[in-house]
Parts: sequence; structure tokens; C-alpha cells
Amino acid sequence: MAGGNGGSGTVIVRYLTLTYFSTATYKSNVLDTASKVVVSSISWNPSTQPAGTNLAVSIRASRESFAADSPTPAWSQITNGSNPGIVGRYIQYASTFTTSVTTSTPLLEDITITYKPAKPWKEKSVVRTGNHSNGFYGGDDWTWQLPVKGGQPVTISAYIRYNTEYLGATYDKPKLTLSGLGINESISATSSAENSWEQRQLSGTPSSDGILTLRTEGFSTNPGAKFYIDDISINQ
Repeated sequence: MAGGNGGSGTVIVRYLTLTYFSTATYKSNVLDTASKVVVSSISWNPSTQPAGTNLAVSIRASRESFAADSPTPAWSQITNGSNPGIVGRYIQYASTFTTSVTTSTPLLEDITITYKPAKPWKEKSVVRTGNHSNGFYGGDDWTWQLPVKGGQPVTISAYIRYNTEYLGATYDKPKLTLSGLGINESISATSSAENSWEQRQLSGTPSSDGILTLRTEGFSTNPGAKFYIDDISINQ
């Protein structure tokens, strides 16, 4: 304000307009766990948010390293305390804060991600024959060593299936690969393997006596995604 002594003057009023963002997302650094793991649980505090606000947490994982801002692998939104069952060596989470009011903001005090080494398990509830099948999380992989004779054709047969949760995006279906001794053949499951056993076969002629490697591989990072292998046989 300028002026005084009863004279004229000028009053300057400056308005400061405070703005707020209705939504924002924080992405963590990509965590290298040093080996293949399965994320078994995620939880965070506080468990409830102020009225008019929301906190959404997503996670992604991959066997291969990726940049924090990379569009792949795909994100999966999860619920507090859930078991996403996604597999990978590299893990990243994101928290999206949303508010519809100017007086409150969503809160995130801490987040806990629990993981353990990824390996198949004996699945007794999804079985083709016998007492159990081999169960895998959607993005897992595994190998078996198969002894064979050289110079004689061999056919490897296995049954494969996946659950409904495995689908949901553009994920490739579970695959089998046979390699070694001059053989390198792959075959994927089809839509017939959703919640039903499908036989898949791989053939070749080993160049010598030795060991073939049979590898199974899944590609889904959907929470709850699983696939199964049963009744592996060698015909030579």
C-alpha cells in the first residue's frame, strides 16, 4: 500500500491460488531379488482411507530387468493382504492416490511385500491320474532332465492345463520346449487347456545317448494365474 498523510494511495492485493491434484501415482524403484521368486503377499497401512479418497496399489514382475517407467510388463491391481502369486526376479509396485475433495488426501504409511523362492508344488485338487500334478504360478518355468538313447526317434508326451485366471490379457499360453542332443522343439497349449487337460507331444531323434531337457513355461502375471503339468512320458 502506497500513500499516507491523508493523501491518495494505491492498494495492491495479490491472490495466491492453491491448486491440488485429484490423482497422482508413485512408482517404486525396480527391486532385483537376485533369483526367481513368487510374490506371496502384499499389505499396506493404513487399511482404510479418509472419506472421498482412495488408494490403489498395483504390482508387476518379470524374469528380465526393466526400467521403472517401462510400459511392460503389465501392471496388476491388487487388494490389501492378497496373495497375487506372480513370478519374476524383478519386482515393482505403484500406488495411485485419488481424491475428490480438497480437504483430504489418501494415505500410505508403509507397504510390505513378501516373496519366496518360486518352485512347483504337488497339486492334489487338479489331477489327471495318480495322486497329484505339478502346479505352477502363471509366470513360472521349470525343467526336467530326460535320459534317452541316440539314433532312435523319441516322443515326449505331457498333459497341460491352466485356470481361468491365467487369461485376461494377451498372455501367451503355457508352453513346452524339448532341447538338447540336436533337438529344439516347442509346442504351446491351446484354448482347449483352459480348466481341462490337453495332451501335447514333442518329437525328435537324439544325436547320441544322453539327456534331453523338457522345459515348461508360463507367461501370465494375472493374480491367481496357475497352470499344471501331469503324466510326462517318454516313448522310444
